[in-house]
Formats: sequence, C-alpha cells, structure tokens
Amino acid sequence: SLLSYLFIALSYNLGLKRIPYIETIIVALGYIVRADCGSKTINVESSTLMLLSIFIIANFFIQLKRLGELNLGTQNKFISSRYVLKFYKKNIIKFISFFLILFQAIIFIIYIYIVNYKLILCFSFILFFLYKYYLLIKNNSNGEKPIGFILSNKTLLNLSLVILLSSLIIYL
Repeated sequence: SLLSYLFIALSYNLGLKRIPYIETIIVALGYIVRADCGSKTINVESSTLMLLSIFIIANFFIQLKRLGELNLGTQNKFISSRYVLKFYKKNIIKFISFFLILFQAIIFIIYIYIVNYKLILCFSFILFFLYKYYLLIKNNSNGEKPIGFILSNKTLLNLSLVILLSSLIIYL
C-alpha cells in the first residue's frame, strides 16, 4: 500500500496533475490508499463499497474545489498557479459533481441493503448534506476551502451533527 501511494504521488507530480479531470481521479485514489492503509493498521478488512464510497466523495469534493477555484478566478480575476485549471469547464464539473452524488446514492442503497437497513436515516441526511453543499457552492468560490465553509455554515454544520448523532444511535 505504501508503494501504491508512492506510485500515485509520483505519477501525479510527474505529469498527471496537468491533465484535467484525470488529476482529480489521481488525488481521489490517494484517499483510497490512505483509508486502506488505515484499515490494515487496525487489522480491519476494507470493503469494496467503503473504498468506492471514499473515492466518490473525495472526487466530489475535489471537483467542487476546482469549481471554487474557477469561480474565484471569475470573481476576482484571480490568476491561479494551478496550470490545469484553464482546461476545466464549469458546466462539466457541475455535471460530474451531480453525477457523483447520484452514484454515491446507489452505493449507499447497496450498502444499506447488504449490511444494515437502519442506515437509511443516515443515508438520507448524508445525501441531503451533499446536495445542499453542492447547491451552496456551485456558483461561488466557497468550495475552494470545503472544511472552513462547512464549519462556518450553520445548516451544513448542523447536518453534520445530525449525521453523527444518527450514526451513534444506530450503532450504540
């Protein structure tokens, strides 16, 4: 796994970071490798659905981060140091992001069906969170700093707490 992460990082830095859309996939793959390494560290087997879900959500936030960077450039005549940004199209990023929400919904439904039907409550809150986040940032630069935006937005922060609490209720 360490070799996988090293390969991904080197591939990204040696040229893949210059290819639009592919570079976001490479970054998202890094999240999968880190999650899998963490699972192995605590002697837990990573499920395919978990890793796929991590990939989709990571890609979702990375796509919207690129959109935020593009929107920042539009709003402030910001000149990005990220070369690849000039090849991105806002409408394509919005389409990909929305598609990722739908794909994540399918993964959740499969997981709920296979593992625990009680997770339907969490599933609903998570999907609402992702869709709300998408709507709030798609036309501005707030997506550039997702954690800061989520923590500063009362709706998203409260939804995060509800998701956490509903998960605790299900598993405790």
